[in-house]
Amino acid sequence: MIKWAKRIILIVVFIIALVLGITFTSENSQLVSPILYGYPLIELQLGLWLMIALFIGGGVGLLLSLLPLLWGRKTAQVKERKIQALEKEINQLRSTSLKG
Repeated sequence: MIKWAKRIILIVVFIIALVLGITFTSENSQLVSPILYGYPLIELQLGLWLMIALFIGGGVGLLLSLLPLLWGRKTAQVKERKIQALEKEINQLRSTSLKG
């Protein structure tokens, strides 16, 4: 039941975002040619340029937010290997103390 509610809410939010994006782009229909590092880019509608900037910014933000996650995984793997090595050492010490 909750899965269906989440899906419906996600679909509704997506449709609202799509309608807002289309409306925003159509209302900002002036043609502009932004200049990036001294080079003019192709001439597109202002709303389209803003939507492109929004998606590029969102993608960069998503990639940057993944860095701590990847770093945490790496440190977890290093710690897991260290734990396994220490457990192996403990088992060896136990077996030698039982023999002696």
